[in-house]
Amino acid sequence: MTFQQHAKTTFHFTGQKLRFLLICVFAYMRFRNNNRQVVAL
Repeated sequence: MTFQQHAKTTFHFTGQKLRFLLICVFAYMRFRNNNRQVVAL
C-alpha cells in the first residue's frame, strides 16, 4: 500500500467519522431545543 493510497483511505475514514459527529451534534442540539424543560446532559 503506497503512502498516497494510505493517506486517501485515512482521509476518507476521518471524513466519515467527522460527518457522523456533526450529525450527532446537530441532532443533540435539536433535541435540547425541543426539550428545554429537560435537564441538559
